[in-house]
Amino acid sequence: MFCPRCGAEVAEGQKFCSECGASMSAPGKQSVEEVQYFEPAQEKLPKKTNTALIIVCAVLGVLVVLVVVVILIFRATMKAYKAESEKIVESYVKDLDLDVDMPEDVDLDELNKAIDDINNLNLTGDLDVNVNKPDEEKSDTATGEGSYEGDLTKYSYADVYIKGTDITIVPNGGLNGKTVLYNGKDLDGFLDYIDNVVLEPGRTINRDFFYGVLTSMLVDKSLVTEYDEIQKNMTMALMMANNFHDIDVTVKDCYLDGNKASEYHYHVKAVGKDDEWVVDYGKQTVFFNGGKTEYHSNMFKSEYLATWMVAIDEYFKGN
Repeated sequence: MFCPRCGAEVAEGQKFCSECGASMSAPGKQSVEEVQYFEPAQEKLPKKTNTALIIVCAVLGVLVVLVVVVILIFRATMKAYKAESEKIVESYVKDLDLDVDMPEDVDLDELNKAIDDINNLNLTGDLDVNVNKPDEEKSDTATGEGSYEGDLTKYSYADVYIKGTDITIVPNGGLNGKTVLYNGKDLDGFLDYIDNVVLEPGRTINRDFFYGVLTSMLVDKSLVTEYDEIQKNMTMALMMANNFHDIDVTVKDCYLDGNKASEYHYHVKAVGKDDEWVVDYGKQTVFFNGGKTEYHSNMFKSEYLATWMVAIDEYFKGN
C-alpha cells in the first residue's frame, strides 16, 4: 500500500508512513496514480506597482497647470478689459464737446468735478422730498379728493396728500416751460438748449415726462431754493426724460413712503396704458409693470449724470 500523503510504499499493517509520518489508519489499497495529494499552491502575487499613483499625480499636475493658466488668462483679460474701459471713458470725456456738441468753452476740470459730485451724491438722502412749507407759507389742508386719501395741501407745483408716512404728489401744471428756477431763466429755454446743443441731432428730451418727474421732486418753488439742490433734482429728471425720450409717457402722480425717501412710485400713462414705474434713485434701479419687470440701462453712469450737471451749469450760470 502507499501513503496517501507522500505516495511512499508502506508495509501492510504499518500505522504510520515511514517517510512523512502520515497516519495510515484509512483502510484499503491505493496506487500512486490514485493518490491525489497536492501541497497548497503558493499563488504568486503580482508585484506592487505605483502606476495608479503615478496616473493620479499626473492628472492632478495637469489640473494644477490648467488652473494656473486659466487664472493667468483671466487676469490678463481683466487687465485688458480695465485698460480698454478706461480708454473708452477717457475718450468719452475728452470728446464730450465734439461728440455731444457741448459748448466749446466746457471745462473738462469742471466735468471731472461734476463726476466727483455725482459719485459723492447720496441719492437716498439728497433727493429727499420735503413737503413741509415754511410756517409763514403754510397752505390750508383739506380731506383728500377723488381717489386720493389723506390731508391735502396745495403747493405751487403739485397737490400733496399725506396720510401717516404715505405721500402722494399729483402734478397740477404749476411747473412747466415758463417756470423760472434760477437766475431768471425758464425751463423752456433750458430744454431748447438741451435739444439743440447737448443732444445729438434728431434727439429731443421728453418734456412732459421731465416736468412730471421734476414736479415730484421739487413740489413747490419755496421748498427747494438752493442751486445745488435744484441741480441734483434736475439731473435726475433729465436722466429719466432723456432715457425715455422716444416713449409717450406722462406722470399722473407719484407715491412715496416717508421711510423710503429715494424710492419713487410713478403712476404713469405709457404708450396709452396705465402702469406703475418704481424708480429707486439710491439703489439705481428701475422697474416697470407695477414693479415686477426690471429695466436695465446705463443712465445712472457717473459720466452721463455729470454731463447733465455741466449742461445745467452752462445754461443757468452762463451769460
